[in-house]
Amino acid sequence: MDTGRELKEDICEFYPDIEKFKKITEGNKKTLIPVYKKIRDTILSPTETYESLRESYGFLLESMQGDEKIARFSIIGTGKLVNLTADPYVKISGNRDYFRDLPEINGSDPLDALSLLIKKMNFNLPDLFGFSGGLAGYISYDYALRANEKLKGSQEKSDFPLAEFMMPENCVIFDHEEKSTTILTFIMATEKSDNECSYKDAVSRIRKTENKIFLKTSVSDESGTKTKHDFTNSQVGLKCNLSRESFEEMVQKTKEHIFDGDIFQTVISRQFECPFTGDPLNIYKALRIINPSPYMYYLEFGKRKIVGASPEMLVKTEGRNVTTVPIAGTRKRGDTPKEDALLKKDLLDDKKERAEHIMLVDLARNDLGRVSGFGSVKVTDFMQVEKFSHVQHIVSTITGTLDENSDSFDAFRSCFPAGTVSGAPKLRAMQIINELENSKRGLYAGAVGYAGFNGNIDFAIAIRTVVVENNKAVFQSGAGIVADSVPENEYLETESKAAGILSAIISAGDFS
Repeated sequence: MDTGRELKEDICEFYPDIEKFKKITEGNKKTLIPVYKKIRDTILSPTETYESLRESYGFLLESMQGDEKIARFSIIGTGKLVNLTADPYVKISGNRDYFRDLPEINGSDPLDALSLLIKKMNFNLPDLFGFSGGLAGYISYDYALRANEKLKGSQEKSDFPLAEFMMPENCVIFDHEEKSTTILTFIMATEKSDNECSYKDAVSRIRKTENKIFLKTSVSDESGTKTKHDFTNSQVGLKCNLSRESFEEMVQKTKEHIFDGDIFQTVISRQFECPFTGDPLNIYKALRIINPSPYMYYLEFGKRKIVGASPEMLVKTEGRNVTTVPIAGTRKRGDTPKEDALLKKDLLDDKKERAEHIMLVDLARNDLGRVSGFGSVKVTDFMQVEKFSHVQHIVSTITGTLDENSDSFDAFRSCFPAGTVSGAPKLRAMQIINELENSKRGLYAGAVGYAGFNGNIDFAIAIRTVVVENNKAVFQSGAGIVADSVPENEYLETESKAAGILSAIISAGDFS
């Protein structure tokens, strides 16, 4: 396509047009209104578009299924209107027009704060996409320790925020199926503001964004190479908080808890760290090729960057429908199609892996059952094998319909943290994790995603995720432990899961 295309100046290209905008604002005291322009017949690189619009705060959310099959939407958010940080209690900053009427929000629980922002916002939104405005960010695993009365005090204050979210001023949404690009911005219209002037400013912002995109963005995408990495040959200054011997001892201690009847299963993990002085966006570009996943995300909170390729949904709501997708059971990928098929069969035939998966499906059903209408919870896909770059997993899908007393945030609370990264029974498993692991988890096993103004949420479990900050890249991988787990095999599973992330860091370079 012609990236130097002439930009049309006809204001009728924008929705709502000025007359419809005036009607929306009539008689409304305070309304958040999206203004957008849809550009058809476009094939653009989401990452290069993000680079052309990049600011100190922003995000890129994508979904890539299996062998690099991209899902329908990619979403970019830039321009921080509101920043919400919980460390451990909520502090909110940014444009006060968006939270002036919510004095109780500072010092609150982060999920309560998100819920307040969403519910108190008078939002005039055409239902265009899954995300057409809201807040994107993360909630750390350690939030669950503070939110649950029985776990409070089990860990000292984390060095990592419990939660951080941003509300973008501008969004770019790519519809890969329709081959269209929508540029969207927001106006906070009030009785006292000059709404016509605000509308013209919004149109100007959209045109500036369009200019940046089409003058600087090419169709081609990404950097990085599809490589596997041997840890023993690593020269990147990689450190781990647990040696092989220490981790295998931890597996044995976990099994003792299982034999004592404390738990049926739990997930224990290792934390990796290496120097990194390059651009974290290059890690994301490499991950798109090395480890394409259902949840791809790149978030920038000033100096803190979150880069991830998670295979696993925590929870998603669309209207009253709620979904969770537990993943449990792992084998490495084979070097040949024949070996790959044999490993898949071995995975499905493994009694230990099957038992672990079924246990966690039951836990997920119970999680949804607490917030769903009677009889609405169903397992719609059971024990399917999904393949990723370095590993293959057993996956199931559970759905339900929210009951009349529950909303999206109740669904999040009920599912968080996922049983697949904590254990069963969940509370006791988390207590044992606290006893055994020698480092706070931070973002690992937490959640990354968004809460939309339309009431929908979509969060991934924060696995296969890197935090880049202070010239360091930190990531973590775990293994599910059951009664017949073999310590050596569980150690090797943590290595396999970490390999994709390390490969992406190496591909991005600048790790010395």
